Amino acid sequence: MLDKDFFNGRIIILDGAMGTMLQRYGLAEEDFHTDIIDSQAVRELKGNNECLNLSHPEIIREIHLEYIKAGADIIESNTFSANKISQKEYGTEALAYRMAFEGARIARQAADSVTEKRILVAGSVGPTSKSLSLAPDINRPEVRPYSFRDMVSAYDEQIRGLVDGGADLILIETCFDALNTKAALYALENITGNGSFPAIVSVSVNDKSGRTLTDRPSRHSTHRSATTLSRHSDSTVHSEPRTSLPSWKKWPVSPDVPSAATRTPDCLTKWAATTKHQNRWLPPSGQWQKKALSI
Repeated sequence: MLDKDFFNGRIIILDGAMGTMLQRYGLAEEDFHTDIIDSQAVRELKGNNECLNLSHPEIIREIHLEYIKAGADIIESNTFSANKISQKEYGTEALAYRMAFEGARIARQAADSVTEKRILVAGSVGPTSKSLSLAPDINRPEVRPYSFRDMVSAYDEQIRGLVDGGADLILIETCFDALNTKAALYALENITGNGSFPAIVSVSVNDKSGRTLTDRPSRHSTHRSATTLSRHSDSTVHSEPRTSLPSWKKWPVSPDVPSAATRTPDCLTKWAATTKHQNRWLPPSGQWQKKALSI
């Protein structure tokens, strides 16, 4: 079980993007294939990075170790789209659990290979490729491709794989639809019981209004039973340097809950900091890309 003391009185560094790191390897279509994947796939797989958990786990592990060497305290599993809704587009939905499990297992092995300090594994959970709030056809606004129950089922399978593979916490990220996010948190609650497993929710907002793509306030992405691991302020971060930089003096302070912020400099490194650093500005360098609400 994750010890919250891990976060007390220190700055925690979350690793950066997986996709941009993979681009350096110049991978070809064949690199995304194995016999088990080929038995399921119905289209080209290049860009379906979760396949690499099965076809080239050594590459994923190498990237994790690079981030650890660079100073990351938390590494994210390569499982952003390891769910049956996203994988259905490739015909590989039957492999979603295995992709999630192997992604967490690879990250766990990389984290445990380090003896100098403890490294946590965050099981990465993306928003899927579908929205529960937005209708894909404006002429049929009542129609959705998936129900809330379908979404919960997809997240249930993914999160089970992550927990079974050794994740310390679940990172539900790039959330643009509050209903999708609630489905993920509901699935997590059902799996672990009473929201007892730590989660961080990173919410993407469109502008200074603090609303998501589906026009919901970011706070609506929370879930009453979710375990609070960290909390972000309602300040906005922007795609331009120094634009709308948040002052930590204005952030809500809780004596027990760390505050989190996300920024993306050269290698898309993400930062999280405890409330003891509330009176500092975040480093002004780098490109601000999104706001994160963590709970």
